[in-house]
Amino acid sequence: MPTTATRTGARHQNTFDLNTWLDARSTAVNKALDALLPPEKTKPATLHKAMRYSLFAGGKRMRPALTLAAAEACGGREVDALPLACAVECI
Repeated sequence: MPTTATRTGARHQNTFDLNTWLDARSTAVNKALDALLPPEKTKPATLHKAMRYSLFAGGKRMRPALTLAAAEACGGREVDALPLACAVECI
């Protein structure tokens, strides 16, 4: 893990909490998917209920998290990459 020196010469270890990062991305993707999908009761209700079930049945959202990480690594913004991350999760 990289360290940084302070003015006093003490070294502090930089930390990155992957679980916190993944949770934040998962929450963002869930909100975006909820906004993109029609409500369960919208006709044809059986189809929309099945769509929501398959996407919200649980999971870690690793595919969209990797999509967002790639966008961030290339200098992109999460808000711009979120539709693509949702599309990747739907495949």
